[in-house]
Amino acid sequence: MTIKGLVLDTETTGLNQAQVIEMAYMPIGSDFSVNTHTVECERFLPRKAIEPEAIGVHGILDSDLLSKPKTADLFKVMPLVAQSTYVVGHNVEFDTNAINNSSSVKHNFKEICTKRLAIHTFPDEKSYRLTRLADRFISEKVKNYIDDAHSAKADVIMCALLLEHIVSTLNQRDNKQYTFDELYQLSTEIGYIPYGEKAA
Repeated sequence: MTIKGLVLDTETTGLNQAQVIEMAYMPIGSDFSVNTHTVECERFLPRKAIEPEAIGVHGILDSDLLSKPKTADLFKVMPLVAQSTYVVGHNVEFDTNAINNSSSVKHNFKEICTKRLAIHTFPDEKSYRLTRLADRFISEKVKNYIDDAHSAKADVIMCALLLEHIVSTLNQRDNKQYTFDELYQLSTEIGYIPYGEKAA
């Protein structure tokens, strides 16, 4: 089965050769509408210890993962990751790199970064952090998820709702209906922004 789009987020062992310890995703259709009941979330046992700085962000301990599937089996446990035409995320390159660092099988992803799209759509913002953008533009829709930021499931929902808002804004601004293919092209035209950095 192939689906058009998947909003995806990971929590990882840290910034150094990151491996996935938690992943969530939500399938989305061509209308970009959000159905929070379709989110899948799973934790994984990595091949390396979690860095202390990462624990401070997501609160997941090595001991929390002892009974979980191994990261090498990530695509077997969550097969839609490899079956989606596009994967969408905030700083999504970090997530896809972590997935490929984790799995025994490498995958070539077609990535749509909501951070890049936000920079294009809202060029005057002071910050492009996911929580900042969500609170700024869709605060009522994300009020139940902001406090759980840095849980993969909450971040996927916030990212999907932000994507929905970005697409709606672009559709109205440019008087057209944007497609996944056009969003992908737009995302690739904006230079890569390393994780944690604001756009220049």
